[in-house]
Amino acid sequence: MQSVNLIFAEMKDRLKKFIAEMGINQGDFAKQIGISSSLLSFILNGQRNINDNILSAILLANPNLNPKWLMDGEGEMFLTALLPEDYDDKQLQLFEDKDEEPIETTPKVEPEYVIPESNIPKQDSVSTPESHSQGHKKIKKIVFFYEDKTFAEYYPE
Repeated sequence: MQSVNLIFAEMKDRLKKFIAEMGINQGDFAKQIGISSSLLSFILNGQRNINDNILSAILLANPNLNPKWLMDGEGEMFLTALLPEDYDDKQLQLFEDKDEEPIETTPKVEPEYVIPESNIPKQDSVSTPESHSQGHKKIKKIVFFYEDKTFAEYYPE
């Protein structure tokens, strides 16, 4: 079994390789993952270990980075999509049979409540936190989910 120090040293070296492969400097990478450049420098020089929060930030900011490669050195640096040659013949047949009619799998359900158009706010209107209230209710937090699997929180007050 490898010592913890050796595991972190190897992970630090793989992180250096990844940053070099991305073609960005350490300061830009630190900004990308939301840490200070000095903390990243300490990590890359072996003075600090990569904790769970930093590891999560690295993987969230770089969804194409193979976590298994970064942590254990197994596999390739980047995750790749399966190409057609990676599928066997039976899997390909599932996609090639186009003569059959598609099967309706989702039941048709009428919505229980439809918002009248008069209640839908106009897009060009500017609203304030006060206008978001419904009676005595006020919006506490809004969460934005982005395509790159990251999110941001907004507190209107």
